[in-house]
Amino acid sequence: MPQRDIFDFMKGRFDIDGCYKRLEAEGAFSAKARKAMKAIAQEVSAMIREKQLQPILRTSYYRCAFQLATSNDVRISLDTQMSLLNEFRGAGHPTEPWCHISSDLLSEDEVNRFPFAILEIKLQNVSETPLWLRQTLADVEAVQVHKFSKFQHGMAFLHPERVSILPHWHQDFLDWHRALQERNAALAGEAKRAAISREARLRRVSSTDDDDDLTVPRLKTALAPVGEGHQLKDMQNLDPKAVFANERTMLHYAEKGLYAGLTAVAFLHMTGIPRLLGGFLSVFTGFYLVWVLCSYYDRLNRILGRAAVAKDKTVLRLNLTEGPRVVLCLVGAVITCMLAKAAVGRMELESST
Repeated sequence: MPQRDIFDFMKGRFDIDGCYKRLEAEGAFSAKARKAMKAIAQEVSAMIREKQLQPILRTSYYRCAFQLATSNDVRISLDTQMSLLNEFRGAGHPTEPWCHISSDLLSEDEVNRFPFAILEIKLQNVSETPLWLRQTLADVEAVQVHKFSKFQHGMAFLHPERVSILPHWHQDFLDWHRALQERNAALAGEAKRAAISREARLRRVSSTDDDDDLTVPRLKTALAPVGEGHQLKDMQNLDPKAVFANERTMLHYAEKGLYAGLTAVAFLHMTGIPRLLGGFLSVFTGFYLVWVLCSYYDRLNRILGRAAVAKDKTVLRLNLTEGPRVVLCLVGAVITCMLAKAAVGRMELESST
């Protein structure tokens, strides 16, 4: 849509029917494509009116795209010089223009300049990432940021009060902005205290950059072995499969306790020493089942609390490292009770004979 028509489209004054009649007269697009495009335009226009929507964020960048002329199996786009602009107005854009123009002076809270280039590669008809692509990403030292979103990044920095969950890369950029502000404040304070020449100041800035390069944020992601791409810096998302796997693990452990509990009940129906063994085994099995339940809720809390995708690698493991040892103790207790019962039975048999 031409820039001059966007304001009328926002206000519901744009002639959508007339626009697509002109496209039909010009022979632009196919009839099927025009029908689909018109439906989307009408849907968006109705949504803007019904929900009283207004522009809040605008993304500006240069894009270079690569694709074979005969196939779209591999599509590569490279976005550079991205700027995110705050287009929100409390009055709801009553007059034109609907966005900032080139002559506007932007304050610090109205623009966010993204320091990286964004490389997006889309593959079709493949089940896993090809080796050539992993090697290419490793060669250029690309940082794979899972589910990165330009809109989400802009909202997190220009409208953080409207974002309930901040993106997982947000803290890395905050640390970078804070370091830049501290360095600029230190340089400004030093310039006020002493009139240093421009050459000396440039030398000091360059030496600072050598010690702590602040050109771009340091994303806390680890490189995988050469040729294997990058380890995924995942979102703080919740995978339902992890919850179900946690339930299955709990049931598998509880099954072992069920067998031990049945053995304990059988012992309790006997007399003498076997009944004492049954009591001991019942108490042991009870503690075991309580441990299984507590372990289940502990792991569930870590999953729901996004501990599995935290930056601290010490909490990435969700398996029970002590689980096999606990089960071994339970099995050992059952076997010990069985052997003790057999020994008691043998002694009673010998004494009776």
